[in-house]
Amino acid sequence: MGDVNESISTRAAKGPFVHYCQHPDCGEWGAFGYPDNKWTCYEHRPENLAVLSQFFQQLSTEKAS
Repeated sequence: MGDVNESISTRAAKGPFVHYCQHPDCGEWGAFGYPDNKWTCYEHRPENLAVLSQFFQQLSTEKAS
């Protein structure tokens, strides 16, 4: 277990990992990481973008009716 504690202290000595949202022109803190090494903020998470897209599509359909 000593090697685990050593790697944690080495990592802490280097400082925190800093990730920013990779959505164009955003630059907010990228708190959400994905397997393809992409980082996004809450607003630009793929799950949120899909929900927003559905919402706006439904809204435009309702206006057209």
